[in-house]
Amino acid sequence: MRIWRMDAGGGNLRELSDGKAQNFSVCSRDGHWVVFEDGTGGGQLMKMSIEGGKAEQISPNGALVAAGFDISPDSKLVAFASFGHLGEHVESLQIAELSSGHLVKTLEFQHSRSGPIRFSPDGRAVIYPVRLGSADNLWEQPLDGSAGKQISHFTSDDIIDFHWSFDGKQLGLIRGHADSDVVLVRDMGK
Repeated sequence: MRIWRMDAGGGNLRELSDGKAQNFSVCSRDGHWVVFEDGTGGGQLMKMSIEGGKAEQISPNGALVAAGFDISPDSKLVAFASFGHLGEHVESLQIAELSSGHLVKTLEFQHSRSGPIRFSPDGRAVIYPVRLGSADNLWEQPLDGSAGKQISHFTSDDIIDFHWSFDGKQLGLIRGHADSDVVLVRDMGK
């Protein structure tokens, strides 16, 4: 996939990228940056000016982005989940400056996440779905390292995606579940 931009009215379509596997693009609220996962580079997190140009790597060399990132409401930070360069299978929460790509903090997730990462409306925490019992619920983890808390109380279903409104007062979720059946077929020809 490639990244394109256009005016709000649909005009002035322009390709920004020249890659082949640029996925999950997110624009910063200040309108300066587009951040995306580069699948051709082994799952690296990249940023590019909204005007186009050369993409710059944000994630540390060797760290694989684990399909989850978000840009803070003030467009200063990017949070992403990554696996370390030694091949361990434990995700860490990385916080980097968007403008410089400088890694400012690495935290352990307080729970194993089951979906995307989003900044809280005030930018002081990240929120992600966790599986608690038979349902996904949202967990808020402060960036200062203090104890997090469960902020939803669903009793069924998975959280597939969620986003805050621009004013931070409303939360929209996509929830669902998977049904499955087991069917035994025997040779009826005998």
